[in-house]
Amino acid sequence: FGSSRRVAPREFLGRCVSPPAMQQPIDASLIEGKKLKFLITDAPKNENIDAYIKLWKKKGVRQVVRTCEETYDKQKVEAEGIPVTDLPFSDGQSPPEKVLKQWMDIIDETFFLPKEPQPGACIA
Repeated sequence: FGSSRRVAPREFLGRCVSPPAMQQPIDASLIEGKKLKFLITDAPKNENIDAYIKLWKKKGVRQVVRTCEETYDKQKVEAEGIPVTDLPFSDGQSPPEKVLKQWMDIIDETFFLPKEPQPGACIA
């Protein structure tokens, strides 16, 4: 088939395989109600945060809430106009009362008390 040049496996893989951050699709679940919209995702990393930002913008995310340890620099997200709030609590445990209160405040501010209507607003 044309050239008889042999391609070494590493050279072949180098041409076919994209960087690891680009290979994994983002696993996301969209939950919608009458006025509420939430996008649940895995924790982004610095290596793939750009793909998450793109998804969040596409889905109308107005606020990101991190409930686990920090796995990415939130300044990059906030530079794109999406605020990030940290509400960590132990995995497998119920969130403490303080975290629940802050969560409910974020829901109110995003969906029920906005200064301007935000159709399609979403919390991730």
